Amino acid sequence: MEKSNIDKNNMLGLVDNFPQMMERIAVNLDYNKFGLIEKVVICGMGGSAIAGNIIELGFINNIKIPVFVNKDFDIPQYIDGNTLAIIISYSGNTKESISMLALAKIKTSKIIIITSGGKLLEIAKADNLVHYVVPNALPPRAALPYLLTSVIQILQNLGIISKDLINIVESIDFLKKNLDFYRKVGAKIAGKIKKKVPIIITSSGICKAAGLRFKNQLNENSKRIAILDNLPEMCHNFLEALSAEKKPKTGYFVILLTDKDETTEQITTARTIFGILKKKFDIIEISSKGNTILDRILSLIILTDYVSVFLALLNNIDPTSIEAIKSYKKEMEKL
Repeated sequence: MEKSNIDKNNMLGLVDNFPQMMERIAVNLDYNKFGLIEKVVICGMGGSAIAGNIIELGFINNIKIPVFVNKDFDIPQYIDGNTLAIIISYSGNTKESISMLALAKIKTSKIIIITSGGKLLEIAKADNLVHYVVPNALPPRAALPYLLTSVIQILQNLGIISKDLINIVESIDFLKKNLDFYRKVGAKIAGKIKKKVPIIITSSGICKAAGLRFKNQLNENSKRIAILDNLPEMCHNFLEALSAEKKPKTGYFVILLTDKDETTEQITTARTIFGILKKKFDIIEISSKGNTILDRILSLIILTDYVSVFLALLNNIDPTSIEAIKSYKKEMEKL
């Protein structure tokens, strides 16, 4: 299913181009002014913020200092002079991100802006703030390869993420070698979901990051309501609601995201919940692949990105159009 009258802006092609987009990023900034950094807060909204969520959730066991994500107009009280604030807005005009930047400037001088232009770039230049400009003219959610690669390189250059942990070039090669496979599997999974509401269940931090991205992509690309919950917490609440569902096979499709490098407890929990739910629901398991943490995160993200686009096309929906979100932003500009 190639570019068609439905996929007018070729969202499918943008997913195909994910690894090549990662190759375009080479962050070279002046980090000398930052000094001691005790924590990082990554501020952004929507498709621009997901890069931060991937770092926060996916690398939680491999980051030397706390990393938090903030999605709001306001910023947390814990931000201080030893906090690095990374402000991400692909368009550069996101009202919430501009607000977070203004408040962050009051609390810390350690600020990095990642954007493709807009008001944020104007502010960065006017205030002499460290900034990195990524290529423009994409839907923000499709710019994830630019934004995620930028954040990883910045945190590696600052010594917050070890360069031994992530080899971006190797992960790009991994994606290129497996892209056709993920494309085909993504189309098949979309065909299984059809008109149903996807229920995404995740286990480890890697899967939680990929699950959030998947849910958001289903919302924006597929225009589909999607439910996201995490193990083991959901076994203490959501499981009861699932067990009581009267139309499990006609209304819902369960997708369990697992990681190839999970603990014994995580594996046991996932196996148990799969066994319980398969008695009532149509359910599949998607497990990460690859040798490194970044490989494994990207394997889940690229596959589920394909699912969201193919699901849109199967239902004659333009995956790029986001009229409701545009309407919201237009109204917010009046304030």
